[in-house]
Amino acid sequence: MSESKNASESDTPALYDKVHQLALEMIKSSETNDLQAMWLAYNSLNQLCKDNEYSGVDHPFQWEILADFTNDPKTAIRLYHNALKLALKADFREYVASILISLAENYLELGERVLAWKEALAADQVARETKNLRLRTEISEFLLEMSASSKD
Repeated sequence: MSESKNASESDTPALYDKVHQLALEMIKSSETNDLQAMWLAYNSLNQLCKDNEYSGVDHPFQWEILADFTNDPKTAIRLYHNALKLALKADFREYVASILISLAENYLELGERVLAWKEALAADQVARETKNLRLRTEISEFLLEMSASSKD
């Protein structure tokens, strides 16, 4: 099931508080090198995403956060694609642009420069339709860094 027809991109997702709490737990445990607590929070978020997949509260936010905290680029890419599918379906342009640039970063980490460039260009195109200057700047900087590194 998708977001209700009245859902707006600026609305706080139903699972925001729980996802935010788990993200904070992962950050805190990472800072203190408490790997057990970090994995507990990560696995809780992973389970939350799985439990809510295809439900009325499934949202790109939860999948994007899970992917953000995933160390393996291939797994992160799969999770970002889950988020992207939901963001596209709901026409949440800021989420789409944010997810696309994250995909680009992960493809670049895997050495897939062509895919990274493709996703970054798509992110740039979508971000231009938003008012989020921070996101637009982040994407532009990524594209500039990729362009500069290709000349080396």
